[in-house]
Amino acid sequence: MEASEKKKFFIIDGNAYIYRAFFAIPELTTSKGLPTNAVFGFTSLMLKLLREDKPDYIAIAFDTPEPTFRHKAYADYKSDRPPMPETLVQQLPVIRETLEALDIPILEMPGYEADDVIGTLAKKVEEAGMEAYLVTGDKDAFQLVSPNIKVYPCGFRGMLPTGEVFDEKAVEEKHGVKPNKITDIMGLIGDKTDSIPGVPGIGEKTAPTLINQFGSLEELLEHADEVKSESQKRLLKDYKDQALLSKTLATIDLHVPIQVDLENCKISDLNHDKLLNLFRRLEFRKFIQDLDLSPSQQEKVEVKYNTILKETELEELVEKFLHVQEFAIDTETNGVNPITSDLVGISIAFQPHEAYYIPVFHRYMGMPEQLPIKSVLDKFKPILADPSIGKIGQNIKYDLHLLRRYGVEIDGISFDTMLASYILNPSARGHDLDTLSLDYIGHKMVSIEELIGKGKNQITMEEVDIERVTHYSSEDADITLQLKRRLESELQKNDLESVFREIELPLIPVLADMEMNGVKIDTVSLAEISIKLSKRLEELTKGIYDLAGEEFNINSPKQLGYILFEKMKLPSGKKTKTGYSTNEAELERLAAAKYQLPSLILEYRGIAKLKSTYVDALPQSINPATGRVHTSFNQAVTETGRLSSSNPNLQNIPIRTEEGREIRGAFIPGDGFDFILTADYSQIELRMLAHLSGDPVLTEAFQKGDDIHSRTASLIFGAPIDQVTSDMRRQAKTVNFGVIYGMGAFRLARELDITLSDAQKFIDSYFQTYAGVKSYFEGIVEFARKNGYVATISGRKRKMTEMHSRDKNIREFAERSAINTPVQGSAADLIKVAMIKIANFLKTSNLKSRLLLQVHDELIFEVVESELDIVKSNVIALMEKAIPLNVPVKVDIGVGKSWLEAK
Repeated sequence: MEASEKKKFFIIDGNAYIYRAFFAIPELTTSKGLPTNAVFGFTSLMLKLLREDKPDYIAIAFDTPEPTFRHKAYADYKSDRPPMPETLVQQLPVIRETLEALDIPILEMPGYEADDVIGTLAKKVEEAGMEAYLVTGDKDAFQLVSPNIKVYPCGFRGMLPTGEVFDEKAVEEKHGVKPNKITDIMGLIGDKTDSIPGVPGIGEKTAPTLINQFGSLEELLEHADEVKSESQKRLLKDYKDQALLSKTLATIDLHVPIQVDLENCKISDLNHDKLLNLFRRLEFRKFIQDLDLSPSQQEKVEVKYNTILKETELEELVEKFLHVQEFAIDTETNGVNPITSDLVGISIAFQPHEAYYIPVFHRYMGMPEQLPIKSVLDKFKPILADPSIGKIGQNIKYDLHLLRRYGVEIDGISFDTMLASYILNPSARGHDLDTLSLDYIGHKMVSIEELIGKGKNQITMEEVDIERVTHYSSEDADITLQLKRRLESELQKNDLESVFREIELPLIPVLADMEMNGVKIDTVSLAEISIKLSKRLEELTKGIYDLAGEEFNINSPKQLGYILFEKMKLPSGKKTKTGYSTNEAELERLAAAKYQLPSLILEYRGIAKLKSTYVDALPQSINPATGRVHTSFNQAVTETGRLSSSNPNLQNIPIRTEEGREIRGAFIPGDGFDFILTADYSQIELRMLAHLSGDPVLTEAFQKGDDIHSRTASLIFGAPIDQVTSDMRRQAKTVNFGVIYGMGAFRLARELDITLSDAQKFIDSYFQTYAGVKSYFEGIVEFARKNGYVATISGRKRKMTEMHSRDKNIREFAERSAINTPVQGSAADLIKVAMIKIANFLKTSNLKSRLLLQVHDELIFEVVESELDIVKSNVIALMEKAIPLNVPVKVDIGVGKSWLEAK
């Protein structure tokens, strides 16, 4: 912005900004389903303008629905504009609310456009001795430019030749005429956006030349005979009236009878409370962080965070536990892995805005003397193990793991804020404490980076000053305690407390035990597999080079794209910014068309990934202290309620390929155990579908113990079940599982390598056979569309905020998710309940055998031989009866010296 001593008055074209924001920002909704993409984009532009341009005065103008003099003069004025999208209409009241919170005056006048209001106000601003900056992307505004009126297209790309604003010189450079002649050239060229006709055949290059030659549109039309071009001369005569009308339509009215007190437009301090409440409701945590709104609110509450350094202070703290029913706890460590990190300190909170930090392992020059870690833990050990005192945490499984390594057990877990947030909205972008604090309390917390830094200069928590960590850690415990009260109320309000208290909370210690147990890996076996895979990769590489006719970087999408689509001329599909798409879907498409090279590439990629992700990586993941691999099971990641596994991910080892199965052979029982036992739910999602849909044919098949895929094939193909071929069963199996995921004819055709027509016949036949399933799916989609969520058998909910999306692809994906989630989510609920019951059985029976892994519908155990029979029988019974269904639940048991052998 040019420097100026004059006051700056920014006048914003509201409609232009709203549309710009709506189409620039992708689909965005709150957890309650309110579309907010336009609000978000609009607010972002407003805040950027206020922060960076620092106007002295500001106002925003809007169109009104009433017709203007232009509509009366020309019936087709703006007739080609499509109606405002419904999801944008929904956001207009919220945008006005945002402007009110920002204290930006809204100006509008029935019978006049926003341009007219802007023009009238701009002249008043100029007369008052200020500079007016017109924030718009509309070229009509160029006619208003003067020494003290400039167009500032903030947020509208591609408009500026040089600099940041359009002054008189910039307008003339861009359009070839001075600002006061803009309406003259618009009389000639018209404006398609507003359906202003102009003169056909006279464009943007010719118009400025003619206007500069004759001085104005009127003079040009009066002296049309002097125009050299015969065709232009004829056009000007034929369309004289239309040209004059076009100029009138394009001319901004500078005399709108609107009363504006310029002093009311003076910039004032932001209303932090209003903005905070609004941004929290809209879930705009980015703006809360950027504006740093929380301190203004936090200043109203005095916090008392205490450091415990003396034995007497510790005694006084311990006495407080005699009078509390629950408390929040948070641990500080010098790493991120609870199994390998050291305890640095513990924070405790009993009531809001007050907390205590007990440092035990800080290490830096000049630090105060800390209490011995053993002394602290001895005091806390009976309290943490007392199930009658509730413990509240944020991802408390981490604290449980850490303290268990020091011989301290946490019993009586009463709340986990991360899990509560996840259950309330599994689709939310984050369940971390910083995010929850912003969302529910409006408080911006001290970030970990503020303490330990990042990158090469990062230090560990033990090196940070105790006083600083006292505030940081105490705040964690304090905010966790405050969040518990708010989230608990939300769980009750949304009928989700049973899912939280009966499934997710009891699962925490079960998963902690599994993670701590780890799994034994046969490294010798993996080394042999690695050699074998290396040889296979060498063979594949040679085969790929032979087919390609040259050597190239197989891992380079650009080079592979060249080989496939330019050199070999294979039919290309998607193109990317950098070349041809060579993703898995594209290669599968080509492989299905019997092209050999894409098939080899797919095999090469699969084996290379298997080797790097598992065969070579698993030995590196072995904990030297335990000699086992310890994965982490994540409760708050998937939208359906399924558990996920990470560091390393042990749930995605392929089972369909020989190489994947060989890797499972390296999972063996550890010392003191004799067998690996696997317990796998058989076709659980189809059984769950039968239960949820109540389809009589599907239900009867399971109740009779039929092979469901053969039964489906028999019904679809109209063949007796004893005449169903393996190929028919394979196709029926694909359809059976595909419908759960909303598979359409196109994908089915690709999966089965059949025509689109045949695939559609399969699907139609399936839904004729299982009409109850079709009705159930239709009902689920309608329920989701009406209520904005779907639910599992246990009442777990997943919000379906995109069922009304204007984007067809997004809407159809939401419909498929609505179909799949109750089935897959209910299966996830079932195995979680089974895990809790099995863990309780093993514990109360004092058995040595233990649960190690959960992989989708399968549980993997480490068993001693003397307990094999009792474990098998009880695991089957507890899994099959975990949640009663209307169809029999079947569990397949396998026992062997490895995971592979057990399968």
